[in-house]
Amino acid sequence: MQLQQGVRVVRRGPGEVQIGTDRRWAVRVRGLTAEQCERLVDLGDRALDAWLPPAALDRLAATGVVRPRRARAARVRPDLVPEARAYALTSGDGDGPALLRRRERATVAVAGLGRTGATLAAALAAAGVGTLVLDDQGTVRAGDLAAGLAPADVGRPRVRAVGDLLARTAPHVRVRRPGQAAADVTVLVSADVTDPGTALDLLAAGAPHLPVVLREADALVGPFVLPGAEGDGDGRPCLRCVDLHRTEADPAWPAVLAQLTGRRRPVAGPPAALAAVAAGLAAAEVLAHVDGGAPRTLGAQYEIPLPGVEPRVRRWAAHPDCGCAALPA
Repeated sequence: MQLQQGVRVVRRGPGEVQIGTDRRWAVRVRGLTAEQCERLVDLGDRALDAWLPPAALDRLAATGVVRPRRARAARVRPDLVPEARAYALTSGDGDGPALLRRRERATVAVAGLGRTGATLAAALAAAGVGTLVLDDQGTVRAGDLAAGLAPADVGRPRVRAVGDLLARTAPHVRVRRPGQAAADVTVLVSADVTDPGTALDLLAAGAPHLPVVLREADALVGPFVLPGAEGDGDGRPCLRCVDLHRTEADPAWPAVLAQLTGRRRPVAGPPAALAAVAAGLAAAEVLAHVDGGAPRTLGAQYEIPLPGVEPRVRRWAAHPDCGCAALPA
């Protein structure tokens, strides 16, 4: 057995070391000789089973911080080492390189490239997503610059400016325009509301999608819509389900939604902290899906209010009047 790469090992006292600093798997190993302590602290990812006591090996195996020995470790691009090491500790099989290969094959569309969308695109590219489809008809404004864009980008088409940003920071990512590549996930970043027509088109096409909505002083991420076979019975809502629930609570919601959807006057973008948190949570949801897991916002939504930007999770159910594929047969 070998320690997973990136796991910290520190001394606690005579004959005792601590393996890991994350409370989910941190473990103390006692009863070691001075030589064993020294070897473990300096171990890296070398073999453990040749010299560590069996009881200590069993305890480490139960925490998931060890992996089978391999003849040769898979090579990972230097910029993706943080991804491979951290996600190896949290994935079921502990195989960080395999996870990165899956991301490299993925295509994610980001529609809406203001401050939040640009930050999201950069995060996905840095995480190893192989292809990004960039979609925005607008131009860069001064309020977009916290995403890593330069003052000289103000007034340029957002798609070009964000594409150039990705070329600088993640040169391995492939950048495409709408229609040039089919997306595995589409993220819809918008002000105030998600356009119902766009969401309905994605649902009808069976395309997974995630809304990110920036309002006056908060942001909403989710629910993640994962269209499935009709009659799957899991009760996950689509975005129309959410609008129907809102209409039950507020009969004027359809009129409000129509005005916010049809508004043509641009609104100020989100403050930097809110944009960063919303983009980070959206990136985590997309990566969870691409990595083969379940996004937390399936049937739920993050609500992120200022000034604390502490995410709260709100649950949504499929609405009986919607008729979407999330409802049981």
